[in-house]
Amino acid sequence: MKISPKPPEQNMSDDESLLEEVCDLDLIFREEYSHDVQVQARSLKKWNDQLVYPSLSDQVVPRFVTAGQARSRQLSPESRHSFFSSSILDDLHAQSDAILSEQERQQQEILRMKAQFDASFRRLFAFLDELTRQLNILKPAIPRVYQLTGEHEFKNLVWQEGRVDYRSDNLAATAELESVTLTYRLASEDPPLYLERESDFVDSLYRRLFDHGLQVDIEKRYDERRALKKARFTVQPEIKTQVRWLGNPEDGRLRCETNNLERFGRLTWLLPADAPMDMRFLDEFGRLILGQEHDFPYILNRTP
Repeated sequence: MKISPKPPEQNMSDDESLLEEVCDLDLIFREEYSHDVQVQARSLKKWNDQLVYPSLSDQVVPRFVTAGQARSRQLSPESRHSFFSSSILDDLHAQSDAILSEQERQQQEILRMKAQFDASFRRLFAFLDELTRQLNILKPAIPRVYQLTGEHEFKNLVWQEGRVDYRSDNLAATAELESVTLTYRLASEDPPLYLERESDFVDSLYRRLFDHGLQVDIEKRYDERRALKKARFTVQPEIKTQVRWLGNPEDGRLRCETNNLERFGRLTWLLPADAPMDMRFLDEFGRLILGQEHDFPYILNRTP
C-alpha cells in the first residue's frame, strides 16, 4: 500500500502557523494606521487653509496702562460727585488735592534751588581750580599766625600744595554739583614746637592737637611704678586747611564750612542761596585764603 504525502500546510508546525497569523494582523494594522494618518493630514491642511492670522500694525493698543493713562482715567470731580454724593469724600478729596499741590510746589522749589546751587558751584570750582594751580607754582608766603597755646604759635608759613574737588548728584555728564571742597597745606621752616604736660593733662592736649590735624610725636615718661608721669609733644610746623561749600535745598542756604582757615578750629558761614558768585565775591574769598585784607562774607551786604 502506497501512502501519499500530506499537503505542505498540514506539515507546518503549530508555531509556524501562529507566526504567520501575527504577521497578517500586523500588516492589517499598518494599513489602517496609514489610512487614519492620511485622513487627519487632509483635515489639518484644510483647517490651516481656512485659519486667519491677525495682522500686526502700529495701531495695536497695548495691554498695559501707563501712568498718564491711569491719571486720565481717574474720575473728575464732577464724575465723582455723580457717583458718590458724599460730603466726607468731597472734604477728603479737597484735603488730598491741597497736599499734593503743596508737595509739587515744594519739589519744584527744591529743583530750582539745586539748579541755582549748581550754577554757583561751577563758577566757584572754576575760580578755585585756577587759583590753586597758580599758588602751587608760586608757593607764596601766607602772612597768618596760628596760636596754639598762650606762648606757642605757628608763623612764617608758606603755601605748599592745594587741590579742589567737587561732588555731584550722579555720574552723568549733566549731573548737578552738590558741593565744592578746597584743601591745602601750609608749612614753615621754623623748628618744631615742644610742649610738656603732666600726666593729668596729656590726654586733653593730645585730643586738641589731633582735632587740629597736626603732626605730633609723643615721648612718654614713666615713674618706677610704670605709671605715666609726663609726656613731651613734638609738633611739626605744618597746617592743613579745608574749606567746603555745600548747598541745602531744604532751607535754601549755602554753607561754607572751614577748618583751620584763619585760626585753629572750625567755622561755618551761612549764606543765602542767591549769593552772587561773581568775580567781586570770589576775589574777596581768594584774599581770605591768601591772608590778605578782605571783606568776606560781608561783601554780600554791600553794593558795588
